[in-house]
Amino acid sequence: RLNDEASADGYTSISGGLDSGMQVLNGVGSREGVQLIMLVLTDGKQTTSGGDELAIQVADSIKLQGPSIFAVGFGDANPATMDAIASDPDSIFSVKSDSIEDIRQYFEDADLCTLASSPRLPP
Repeated sequence: RLNDEASADGYTSISGGLDSGMQVLNGVGSREGVQLIMLVLTDGKQTTSGGDELAIQVADSIKLQGPSIFAVGFGDANPATMDAIASDPDSIFSVKSDSIEDIRQYFEDADLCTLASSPRLPP
């Protein structure tokens, strides 16, 4: 869920985005006993306090709490930082490219929204 707090003003706070994502995952409407997944999308390096090291520390803390993190970086995003933020194996949980168009194509080709089988009916 996105909110009006995000802005594109030249500053990148990956750690802030991770913290906000965790608030959403634990907030109103969260459900017990389900796998939590966070998608982090960035086009840059953390330019606010702490640099990429802080972003990695925050991601490590979140992963210890249970959520899986998919890290998607393009543009100036540091591939090593994306790998460190992502859950293991980063070969699956980390996607890097030069452009947002390549990222769009990656997800389109991955066909992530196709069901392998129909879900079971509830009891």
